[in-house]
Amino acid sequence: MNSRKRAWGTEGEWRTSGERGGDAEVQALYGRLIAPFWDFQAGLRYDQFSGAGFDRSRGFAVISLQGLARYRFELEPALFISQDGEVSARLTATYDMLITQRLILQPRFDFDAAVQSAEKFGVGSGVNSVGLGLRLRYEITREFAPYIGVQWRQEFGETADITRRGGGRADDIAVVFGVRFWF
Repeated sequence: MNSRKRAWGTEGEWRTSGERGGDAEVQALYGRLIAPFWDFQAGLRYDQFSGAGFDRSRGFAVISLQGLARYRFELEPALFISQDGEVSARLTATYDMLITQRLILQPRFDFDAAVQSAEKFGVGSGVNSVGLGLRLRYEITREFAPYIGVQWRQEFGETADITRRGGGRADDIAVVFGVRFWF
């Protein structure tokens, strides 16, 4: 059993209505097995934000765990420290429900919070957002699986206020699609 692994992930969105623009997040992590079904991960995260008349980016140090909790819930709590010293956290929980051996339905829960505000990046202090989603993926091979789904997100507190001041909405429903792969 290999106790070390490297991982990278990317996620992003591009708005098709309202203010044009989008954001992207890329993570590069190194992990070590610390207990059965649990990895400790550390690495870097890079965020890029773009829109009408602006283009911003920032980097983070990342410390996280990734593993399988009781009843086969996959959990990923993560702590982020930005290049400016801002601290934030995220918890992602998923559950794979096999429809067939290759077709998998995955409910998803996301929770984001921040210690400090970073208004130019649309982040307020406190609880930032909660998201609920459902993804349907087809594993062509275990290593390569395209997916499609829907995601609902609700922003709270200072983060919602920042979004509204910028002309956005504090709640959103989006169609998501992508490819999950590993090697």
